[in-house]
Amino acid sequence: MPGLAAPVLAASVLVLGACADPPPSAPVTPIGSVEITAALDVVNAATGSAAAQRAALASVTDPAGRPALDRCPAATRTVRFQPVLGAVTAAPGFTDAEGHSLPGTAVAVPTLVRVYADGALSTTEITVLHVGLVDGTARLAPLCLG
Repeated sequence: MPGLAAPVLAASVLVLGACADPPPSAPVTPIGSVEITAALDVVNAATGSAAAQRAALASVTDPAGRPALDRCPAATRTVRFQPVLGAVTAAPGFTDAEGHSLPGTAVAVPTLVRVYADGALSTTEITVLHVGLVDGTARLAPLCLG
């Protein structure tokens, strides 16, 4: 069967080509990572004083939850948030302590929180921030800073 070798060889090359490693794909950006980073950068940039940081936090907090910030005790420390963006998950049905739901798509953001007293690191904590993603912005659920 002299004419059979060429089609078998061609079929083998096609099969082997299909088994090759796929080309690398573009990295996947976790849901809301740009918006979440932008909002937390606002808070992290205001570490000069507890009052400045509280004002920065209010600026990125969901407007429906801002009144809750007025009931927080006066902060004496500042914080730096470091979100674990690769672990962001959907949080459908989330409501804050006062029963307000977040606008847009609600997500849970595992976050490392570094707490500073008088500019020195005093403690590190892990928490989950809840964020609403809407119209290209991230709105945090209200939280009190220490």
